Amino acid sequence: MTIGKVQRFLIKCFGKPRKLKKRPLLKESHYKQKKNFAKYIIENDIDHKKIYFTDEKRFLLNFAPNPQNNQIRLTKESKKLFKKNNDKINKLMTIELEKHPKGIMVAGGVSSY
Repeated sequence: MTIGKVQRFLIKCFGKPRKLKKRPLLKESHYKQKKNFAKYIIENDIDHKKIYFTDEKRFLLNFAPNPQNNQIRLTKESKKLFKKNNDKINKLMTIELEKHPKGIMVAGGVSSY
């Protein structure tokens, strides 16, 4: 098999390859900051009950299928239905996407309480 045939076979089986999103790893400076934070709490005799960690996350209700290129990935069954002009699949393919999708922001916090 040549490289072209292997590549076509893999694309046929698994779809086009996508790049993984890189996420930053913790560096030595991050570990030092964590240690310094812990030392600061111990040295200044801060009550651990007064420490409160928070974070938030936005959940989108209707978003672009693939934000990199707005492509929709179809399964083998849905590809067959698309070729047969199935109304259900055609409606999904022609949905107009909003520029700013609706979503819900959820926030949470953690403390010793």
